[in-house]
Amino acid sequence: MRIAFIGGLGHNHLYGQIDPAGRFAVDAIAWAGDGYDDEAAKTRAAACDRVKWFDDANQMLDTFGPDVVNVGAMYGHMERWIKGV
Repeated sequence: MRIAFIGGLGHNHLYGQIDPAGRFAVDAIAWAGDGYDDEAAKTRAAACDRVKWFDDANQMLDTFGPDVVNVGAMYGHMERWIKGV
C-alpha cells in the first residue's frame, strides 16, 4: 500500500497510527504541501520516518501513485484537493 498526505493540518496525526497491527504492507509514504501552508506540512513530514517529500502535491499524486490519500489542507482549501483526488 502506498499512502500520501497533502497539507499539514487536520488528521495528519494519523501518520503515527498507520497500521500498528501490521495488517497491511505499507510500501511507501509520501507528503506534499497544500500550496497554502507548505511549511506546516514540511514540519509534519520532517518529524516522520520513511516519508518522501514532494514540493508539488499534483506531481506527488501523478508520480507516486498513492492507494490512499489523507487530505489535511488549510481550512477553506480542502475542496480543491478532495475533488482533485
